[in-house]
Amino acid sequence: MRNIVALLLPLLVLVVLPSTAQASHYPLDAVSFIPTEHSAALQKAGWTETKDLLNALLTPKARKTAAKTVQIDEDTLLRYAQLCDLLRIRGIGPKMAQVIHYAGFKTVAQLKKAKPAALAKAMKIANQKYRVSELLPQEETLVDWIAQAQKLPIIVK
Repeated sequence: MRNIVALLLPLLVLVVLPSTAQASHYPLDAVSFIPTEHSAALQKAGWTETKDLLNALLTPKARKTAAKTVQIDEDTLLRYAQLCDLLRIRGIGPKMAQVIHYAGFKTVAQLKKAKPAALAKAMKIANQKYRVSELLPQEETLVDWIAQAQKLPIIVK
């Protein structure tokens, strides 16, 4: 009986306790939107995951300092910060963040205001042009992503 309880207790906890949306964080060298040479420079500066990079690049002043340290221009660092910021939304990985960014929704603030149909159309056009992903999300997924974005604080300035 104890063995059965020991096996079932973790499952019961998963079913009974509400789950919270968790963002995904990725090693920088596994992120498609950061070229290898930039990834190496960023890691050398101590930022090994997307969450580290995001936290290091939140403000214009931080990006200016980082640009001097890693020899990557501030506009590129802003783009990386925006893409990493989109990764705070559960279900958005590096490729989808790129498609969303190419579709013109560069920030969580912009995604918060998006209409699912308009986002879907813009993502389809962007993906046809840039060929980032083989599959695009269904509109119901976009509704979820927009809802998650609406709950997130704006952190990239």
